[in-house]
Amino acid sequence: MKRIFLIILLLLLSVNFGYKAIRYLSFGKTTGKVVAFEFFTSKVVTRSRSGGENVSYETYRTPIVEAQIKGTTKRFTREDWDNRYLGLDSNDKVTVLIDEKTDELYLNSLFLFWFTERDLLYGLLILIFGTMLLGLVLPERKPKIRTWK
Repeated sequence: MKRIFLIILLLLLSVNFGYKAIRYLSFGKTTGKVVAFEFFTSKVVTRSRSGGENVSYETYRTPIVEAQIKGTTKRFTREDWDNRYLGLDSNDKVTVLIDEKTDELYLNSLFLFWFTERDLLYGLLILIFGTMLLGLVLPERKPKIRTWK
């Protein structure tokens, strides 16, 4: 079972890295600078079994990045660029990836480009259920019994 788990894990990491590397190489790249931060507040609702609700608010900040894109200086940010994963400060330099087909912008970061939350969730689900399914489908190996002459 451990062997199946490790094979699936290595396969998932290889496929994800290969896919992201191809995308990285096909994107346009430019250097940007963090000029400010924008604050977002999200509402978190927790429901209890008794039917009550607990409402809390979470505030996080996202960097506003300034970069030269197609000859003009632009400032941009996205709500999913949560700075808790980035650890950026003002005037930090960042690499901006530009998908020229859709004009989407990405920051070159470990958790915002290479391993996004969606990648990790899908990978974890495939890893768990793939290991269980293959463990059920593959025949169980019996250990070889050695006899000494």
